[in-house]
Formats: sequence, structure tokens, C-alpha cells
Amino acid sequence: MKKGLFLSVAIFTAGLVQAQLFTSKSYPTGVYIFCGKELPKTFEYVIERKGADDREYLVIASVKAPSSEAECKGRLMSLPGSMAARTRIDSMTLSRVWKQVSRNSLLDSLNGLAVDPRYQYTAGCSFFDEGVAAGTYTYRISKRDRRDNLTPVKEERVIYPSRAYTGGARAVRFKPEENSVVIHYSLTDTLATAGLTIYRSKHKENAFTEIPAQVSFMQVKGQTVAQVIDGTAAKDVTYSYVAVPFDGLGNLGRPADTLNVYNMVKAGDIGMIQSFSVTALEEKRGMDISWKLRSDAGLTSLEIFRGMKYDGTFERIASVSPTDTSYFDGDKNIQPATSYFYYLVANASYGRSFPSGRSPAILKGKNPNVLPPQHIEVSR
Repeated sequence: MKKGLFLSVAIFTAGLVQAQLFTSKSYPTGVYIFCGKELPKTFEYVIERKGADDREYLVIASVKAPSSEAECKGRLMSLPGSMAARTRIDSMTLSRVWKQVSRNSLLDSLNGLAVDPRYQYTAGCSFFDEGVAAGTYTYRISKRDRRDNLTPVKEERVIYPSRAYTGGARAVRFKPEENSVVIHYSLTDTLATAGLTIYRSKHKENAFTEIPAQVSFMQVKGQTVAQVIDGTAAKDVTYSYVAVPFDGLGNLGRPADTLNVYNMVKAGDIGMIQSFSVTALEEKRGMDISWKLRSDAGLTSLEIFRGMKYDGTFERIASVSPTDTSYFDGDKNIQPATSYFYYLVANASYGRSFPSGRSPAILKGKNPNVLPPQHIEVSR
């Protein structure tokens, strides 16, 4: 069974129809040739190719519209690898394609699928010149009728290989949902981008593998975004994600920056600070701070804050490893007989926990009183 995602066609627009997918271009293992929008039922498209060093054109293929639904399926099963890996043959879509092709004369009758190279090929309106050598090629397209008469359609020049697609993606929002992770990516080229390949690794392991994420396209505040749903994410695990956009021919764009997500439902779950206490140590003239976490999984650091009023201003005094369980505040500026308040925050790659409870402490004076008490009266 072929692995991959069924590409959404919602992302394609009228501008794409005219400017992007109705032209010939390079793809990872060959050259895609678009012949024309007219379905070749009463004629066939003849495709000729001439290399930069060739003197004459060479006929490389002739294509016609399919004669049955089975032939439509056969063409989808013979797609080049860059597209076959991301194509799942859907029986309902296949039936709809055959129904429209058999009843109409123009590729536009496929509606949204008309801009998809896979279905252009299925309908007989394009061809994949697979396995060509590197070079510059001129393709000549003609229509040959039943009387063997040739009518020129167009000529196109294509360089193979070439950087046919340069789209990028950027994570703009994400939401952990305990048993899944939802990520929205903005796209630099909404016209040509057909989908995203999602790679995932556990945080800091750097062992990325492709995952079967669900990818769809939607409008959010007037912007086209790709929504990615990772339905295989485990709770309380930090993951790193990399998204690689691709166009309808399987050409890869620029990878997005790595996104680290700690899969928890609320910020208070980070670290789950179970206990936090502060003990004044007069002999050491400082405060001994200790804590206990439910788990340090996914944490990147712990931060300790100190203030002189419970509801006043606090400053960060230390950042320690998530595996530490104590810290000594030996700041020389700590004054005896003065109240200090402390709290702890756990940091993860996704966000920060809620602060721990604020714990007070007072450092008692250590030095003896060198002056005797004065102005003291005793009465009975």
C-alpha cells in the first residue's frame, strides 16, 4: 500500500491555475510536461524533445484521455516516486475523476483537482519525462487527430535539474492536546505549496523520522496556514518537529526551523512542583532552598526568585539544572532580622510552569551584643 497524505486542494487559487501548474517544469527525477487543458479524446498529444546538443526533435510520447476508471487507477499507480510516496488512491476521488473525464472535454471540469499534476496526468493532459540527464531541453507539443494531422500547440524550455520550488514554512502557533499536538505553519509560497512532510524526534536525541501527520489547509485571520496534527504524540514527552514543504511535483522547499513542544495540557503540568521550602542557616549566613518535583522530564532549567515583600517585586537569583533539588543563597547582601520570600519556576522547551508557593525566611543575627542593655528599670 502506498504511504502518504492525500493532498488538500483548498490551498490552490486562481493565480496558481494560471501561473504555477499549467506550465512544464523540473521535478526531482525528471521533467513534467503540461500539454494543454483540452482533454485528448478525439486526438492525442504528441510530445517531442530536443536537447541543447541535438539537431532534431525526438518524439518521446503520445498521450490520450483514459478509456476507463481502471485506466485512471493504473496511471495513478505509475506516478514518479516523488509523487507516489505522497499519494493514497482514494476510491471516491478516483470515481469522481473518471466521471468528470468521461463526460466533459476540458480539464477544468475536475474543479480543484485540475491544478494537481497527478490528476492532470491521469486525465491525459500531461506527461512525466522520467530519468532524463542533466541539461536544457526544449519540448514541442502538438495535437494529432485521427487523420494523422498535426497541429502545433506550444514549445517550452526546461532546465533539469533546477530549483523549481523555494517555498518555506514557519510555525506560528501550536497547541498540545495530551494525546496529540496541533501546529499551524505559515507559508512563504501559498500558491505553489501542496503539502508538508513532518519529521519528529524526541527532544535532544536528534533522531528525526517522518511521521504520518494529518496535514490540511485553512484560512486563519485572512492568512492561509497549514494545520498539522500529530496524533501519535505521547503525553508528557518533549518533541522536536521539522516541517519541509513541497510542491505538487514533489520538489522540496526550505525546512522550517526546529520547533520544540512539550506535550502537556496546561503550564502547571510542567515539572509539577510538589514541595518548596526555605530554611535560614545562621552559621552559614544564608538561605538553604530545597524542592521536590513530580518529574524533571522535558525540563530545561529551574529558576529561583527572591523578593522582600510577599506581593512585591521579585528578582531572579539563580538558574539551576532540572536535576538539582537544592540551592544555597549566600548573597552577602542578605540582612539579618529581615524577611525574604522565595519561589521556584520550572522551564521547559514549550513554556514555563506556574510559580511554586512563596516561602518566607528570616536570617537571625549571629554576632553577640557587645553593649550592655541601658535605660532598663525593674519594678515589683
